[in-house]
Amino acid sequence: MPSNVKRKTASEPSLRALQRIVAGVAMLLLLIWFVFGMGQRHSAQQRLDFGKHTFWLEVADTPAKQAKGLGDRSGLAANHGMLFVFNDSDVRCFWMKDTAMPLDMIWLSANKEVLYVANNVQPNTYPATFCANNNPAQFVIELAAGQAKKAGLHPGATMRW
Repeated sequence: MPSNVKRKTASEPSLRALQRIVAGVAMLLLLIWFVFGMGQRHSAQQRLDFGKHTFWLEVADTPAKQAKGLGDRSGLAANHGMLFVFNDSDVRCFWMKDTAMPLDMIWLSANKEVLYVANNVQPNTYPATFCANNNPAQFVIELAAGQAKKAGLHPGATMRW
């Protein structure tokens, strides 16, 4: 054998196999992160400040996100919730279908003024619907029960985000 030709050793195939395994595991982890990590995130978040209180709200701005809402959750952290964003103002009615926890629902006008607050809406109220006394709303916020009262949210208050 010429001196400039390297002789293959038994470790080279093992090294290639190990590299393939590592690459496969990395791809699998990336796929798991994408499927489950992105699924856990649900959507973009919007920070909402009201007085001394800060809320982190997932944005539901598509019909699919709005239909699902918080229905797939078993709980909701304090100061977290969902902001439903609609393209126009209309009478918006919500229900507790597939929702496992009590919620506070806050309806807002196009200029982000609180129109109505439904406190401590229970899951067992389904199929009843909750509306803002027929006031047209462009935004609706859902928070864990008790958060609206704790923050002092009331009709006439203006939200900023």
